Formats: sequence, C-alpha cells, structure tokens
Amino acid sequence: KRTKWGKANDVRVIALGGRRLLCGNREVTESRSGGRKRSEAIITEKCLDIQKSSKLSCPLLTKDDYAIPTLSMHMLAEPSDIEDLAGLGEASKTCSYYASRESIKAAE
Repeated sequence: KRTKWGKANDVRVIALGGRRLLCGNREVTESRSGGRKRSEAIITEKCLDIQKSSKLSCPLLTKDDYAIPTLSMHMLAEPSDIEDLAGLGEASKTCSYYASRESIKAAE
C-alpha cells in the first residue's frame, strides 16, 4: 500500500495466502474446542472434502457464478494485504481464497 506501485492505479497486484488466512468458513477453520484456528493441512483437507461431498456444501462457494470472479476483480482494484482480502471475502460472503487464485490471471 505504501510503495510507489501501491499508489499507481495501473498496476494490478494480488497478495496470495493460504486457506488458513483467507478461508472465511468458520466450520472449516476453527476447531470445535475453543474456536482456535486449525492447521493449514487440516483446513485444506476439510475444504476439499466439502467440495467433493454431495451432502455438504460451503456457503462461500455455492453463490452465483459471478461471485468469485467479481470479488477477484475487486481485489485487483487497489493493492491490498491479506487481512484486506479476507475482509472483502467476509463482507461479500464469498471465498477470498478462491477469488485470490482467480485474480492471478489478471495480475501483473
């Protein structure tokens, strides 16, 4: 944000992070005992299991087809840090992890 390129509007940059930092689904990220964060490996496993399951679904991935691409473009609008990206996902009720991955295609 404070770098020279952070002030320019013509450079598209995306901060990438793992599911542990960007996943907004508390059922995936927090353990049942005390609300502590799970490890990256467990979060990844749970996320992929939900996507493969026919009985479960992630509320952040089951929105319309435009939610993740739209969020990814918002992420590229101005340079942001990981916490900003997670906040955008939380505010839009969309998966910021997959939106950040989608943003890679348009980033420079």
